[in-house]
Parts: sequence; C-alpha cells; structure tokens
Amino acid sequence: MCFEQGKPFVYMPDEDAAVVITEWPNGVVDAFQIADESMVRSWPDGKREHFSPDEAKTPTVPHL
Repeated sequence: MCFEQGKPFVYMPDEDAAVVITEWPNGVVDAFQIADESMVRSWPDGKREHFSPDEAKTPTVPHL
C-alpha cells in the first residue's frame, strides 16, 4: 500500500459495507461502525481501543 504525503487510506471493505476503514501511515487502523457510530482503533503492536460515538468524533492518544 502506498501512502501519498502522509495521508490516510480510507475505504469500505466489499464484504462489510457497514464499516469505514482508515489505515494511517504509522500503522494504526481505525474501523468506524456506521450503524452505531462507534470506532475500534488497532495499533501496530496489536492493542485495540474501543470508542463510543462521542469519543469516536475526537479520539485521543492513549497513555504510553
């Protein structure tokens, strides 16, 4: 996958049109659920975070 000038790659998988996937150049993947407006963030180290609809609009960086 090629990232142009640090921009994310955003798409909807063919098998699940109810999810919007955002792949960031740093390896983070956000999966936004359209139905309930929640988001799951997957970090390159395998850690996953779940955000409620309010949190999904302004996600924060987790404590390291």
